[in-house]
Amino acid sequence: MLRQKVINENVTTSLYDSSNVVASTYDTSNNNLTVIFKFGGSYTYLDVPHTDYFRFETAESQGKVLNSSIKKFKFVKNEDVDVKVFEDEILLLKESEIKSHTEDMVEYMRMFISSVDTGNVITNQAIERINHMTNHYLQINE
Repeated sequence: MLRQKVINENVTTSLYDSSNVVASTYDTSNNNLTVIFKFGGSYTYLDVPHTDYFRFETAESQGKVLNSSIKKFKFVKNEDVDVKVFEDEILLLKESEIKSHTEDMVEYMRMFISSVDTGNVITNQAIERINHMTNHYLQINE
């Protein structure tokens, strides 16, 4: 799952909360995609079309798309990378997202309870919103 995306001129750098992939860079000037794995390996896949990169970046599982769409391209093995910095940044992003989402959920629940206390009817829309917020919370808290 994509956690952060930073675009600087022709290069997009992304961090992932994935079982195998920790980060990637995609250079639109040459369509090269560098993937950094949790074990520290780093590979640059050459001439990856933007559509394949977009599929990789936005996938629920980067590993699945890597295997099905990216590994067919020629690649170069780079020097191994110390992934600790990436892992620390991903953890901070995840903690920040969980905190923010928790605050949003608490505020919405306060409004919901206040509405019930004043005798208003519980709507399906309100229940769906609570379900959506809860499911999102569970997803980001995995």
